[in-house]
Amino acid sequence: MFEEYSDQDAAAYRAAAEAEADDPLPTTAQEDNYMKFRRNRLADKLWDQFKAYKAQQRTTN
Repeated sequence: MFEEYSDQDAAAYRAAAEAEADDPLPTTAQEDNYMKFRRNRLADKLWDQFKAYKAQQRTTN
């Protein structure tokens, strides 16, 4: 099965794997921090919408 692959193919695969290893994935702490930022941003948007809705209710009643 592996006879069809040359040493050149193996070297190219190793080079690609090394290049990918140089690009680290985000850590769990970074992901958690980003998700916290997104959650807070969404909460702020929803709170602003709620305040606008309540202000609109006060003016129409």
